Amino acid sequence: MGMHTDAGVSEHKHSQADRYLKPITADSKPEMKKYFQTLADNTRAQSNQLFVQGVVLNEVVDQVFRHATTYYVQRLPSTLGAFKWRIDAKDILVTEYEKLWQQTVLPAMQFKSLNEPLLQIRGENYTAFSKFQKEQDEPPDYLKGHVKDADRPFKYIEVNQILTDNLKYQNSKCSSGLQLVDFLAAIATRACNGTLQNKGWSELGRIMVQNVKGKNALRFLTLQDIETASSPLPYRQVVLQSDRIAKRMFTKKK
Repeated sequence: MGMHTDAGVSEHKHSQADRYLKPITADSKPEMKKYFQTLADNTRAQSNQLFVQGVVLNEVVDQVFRHATTYYVQRLPSTLGAFKWRIDAKDILVTEYEKLWQQTVLPAMQFKSLNEPLLQIRGENYTAFSKFQKEQDEPPDYLKGHVKDADRPFKYIEVNQILTDNLKYQNSKCSSGLQLVDFLAAIATRACNGTLQNKGWSELGRIMVQNVKGKNALRFLTLQDIETASSPLPYRQVVLQSDRIAKRMFTKKK
């Protein structure tokens, strides 16, 4: 975030709000128009800090879903019958930010899946996961312009069911899992900022899973064009070390 500007984040925020309005056409139903217009308006009104947090959380959820599906179908396929999500609550009651996040994460994952379909491995056992795999005669009208072969049966994954069947906001004081995540995130942050000695973070990559070819296990997002100096970025060694010792995504078949 130290490489971003407030103006750059604002520009990204407003461009994201504009994207929510793209599905709206003259033929769109009134309730659909209202839904996407409300999403756009609430996104514009959100503080930049919360907007960034929401963008990062969307990416985390999407990547956890994709990686967990590929990783566990090769090792414990029965676990793919249920997804449990625990999020560090900001207050006793669900906040407006959290409500907006729940509204935006679903369309974000849906549209991303159109360009990057979920990887599935031929020959693996997806029986437990099949409850989330659906099919209908054709895609919804608002997706037809984005779907290849829109005249064929539309196969999709019920993301709403995956995300909302078991999603809870919890106080981290009452959740050892959330405390552990906070601890690990602090290690990663300090490692990348150069405020933690090598021995404090050098084994962090062992709990990461290799990403797809060409991408690092430890990922970074940018919300604007970033001009970097000619010298290596300060977190380069953290990224390389994590890649070297990360868990293998794919098992070796006999």
